Order: sequence, then structure tokens, then C-alpha cells
Amino acid sequence: MGGPVSSPSTWPAHWLKFHDAQEEFGYPALVLYLLGAHYSQPLEDPPSGLPEARARAERIREVAITLRPEEPSPPDMHCFLGTFRLCLASDLDTPGAFRAMFAWLREAELRDEPVGDGDLREMLELLELEELLHED
Repeated sequence: MGGPVSSPSTWPAHWLKFHDAQEEFGYPALVLYLLGAHYSQPLEDPPSGLPEARARAERIREVAITLRPEEPSPPDMHCFLGTFRLCLASDLDTPGAFRAMFAWLREAELRDEPVGDGDLREMLELLELEELLHED
């Protein structure tokens, strides 16, 4: 079945081992990188994709520290959570879900007063990234 498996020494130079990538970029960045492409599409090159994913993780953390922890989000922001869920339910469209989550973050930043983190918390829990709600 299939041809011979190449040894790691013959892999392209930009390939990283999972453990090394997690150690260098962190678990949240690795998850955001791996889920950032639709499962039917190829992943972005790790040398550019992983630093971008780390920046996205930091962006989530930056906004999260301005939110009111463990409080519900405003009702008029629930549409972003609804879109997030719909994207995941619709052919596991993780890029679409991420767009909805980052739209929620932008909206939260535009508010005059800090908003509750309830919707963001739910989105991050579904991705097992709730650690982004806390400072390092």
C-alpha cells in the first residue's frame, strides 16, 4: 500500500514537528493555525501561517482582558455567536467561524463600555481555547 515513507531528513526545510511548533508558538496558535483552513483545503505554509496564528491568539488575549469576565454578552452581539455556530455546523467551516469570532472582537472593542465575555467564552470553549481568556 503506497510508496516508501520518506525520512524526516528528506522533508522540506519548513516542516516542523508538532511538538516543536507547539513549544515555539504555543498551543492556542497551533490550534488557530490548524483550524484556520477549511479541512478540504491545504494549510498555509508554517513559516508564515504559524506567526500569523500566534498574532491572532494575542489579539484574542488583548481584547479578552478588556471584557467583563463570566458575564453575558449584550443581546445585540449574539448574532456573531449564532454565525460562529452555523459555520461550524455547516461543513465544519472553521475559517467562517473565525471570521465571526473576530467580528465579535471588533464589535466588543467599539463599545463605549466593556462587554461581558459570555459569547467569546462559548466560542473559545468550543475550540478548546478558553485559556485565551486569561493572561499568560
